[in-house]
Amino acid sequence: MKTVNTNDLLQAQEPANKIELLLKISGKTSDNLKMAVAAHLVDGMAKPMVHMIFNISQQQLDKALADLNQLHSDVIALHNNMNL
Repeated sequence: MKTVNTNDLLQAQEPANKIELLLKISGKTSDNLKMAVAAHLVDGMAKPMVHMIFNISQQQLDKALADLNQLHSDVIALHNNMNL
């Protein structure tokens, strides 16, 4: 059974402004990739559809999602450390 990190970004569960900010901080520059990530995390589009519509590979999407999850966890950790 896969362990779920409570800081993970979830499909169709994220507000658009949060994803836009994380993408901005991440330095991702590909418009197709940014739209694909938002379509998945904000709108809930399934990964196979994201690949077809935005013309990105599964590896590109998975890497972007992993990077954003790590960035999200780092931001939460920084926030928590500042509030100690």
